[in-house]
Amino acid sequence: MKPTGKPTDTRKLQAGINRSMLWLVLGMLVIGGTIFLYFAYGPQAGLVGAACLVGGGVLVLLVYLVVIVLGKIAGEE
Repeated sequence: MKPTGKPTDTRKLQAGINRSMLWLVLGMLVIGGTIFLYFAYGPQAGLVGAACLVGGGVLVLLVYLVVIVLGKIAGEE
């Protein structure tokens, strides 16, 4: 194997992948769930479901932020 000459920061790469996966999951949760509810139960249920799913997405974001803050307190970068 030839060395590339550039060091890689795998923690930074992993953090970027984690953020991308978070947004993908939240998008699938809110958008996919809303579309499913709309077609399965009708427009009113779709709107109510969208409000609930956005609330769930906010809770997931809060948990993610708590993990990030605890990681910074513990000294991870």
